[in-house]
Amino acid sequence: DIEPGNLAGLNFIGTDGGAIRCLWLSYFKGSELLRNHPEELNGKKLRITYKKIVCYIPRAEGYQLINQITGLALVQ
Repeated sequence: DIEPGNLAGLNFIGTDGGAIRCLWLSYFKGSELLRNHPEELNGKKLRITYKKIVCYIPRAEGYQLINQITGLALVQ
């Protein structure tokens, strides 16, 4: 699921069933999978990597720890 707006928010479901939300802030390996036809990835198994960064969030009027996606691959 890609959230529209100035920055892309990505929502994934982890192996434990929990939600994982990442921001797409820069190029990462595998991003072409999302740029071309992201809807084709629905229901597929993916391997995602991300790093935690501190980011200023204006709506929250402060800094928050967020997940920045750093890699994406289709699991065969």
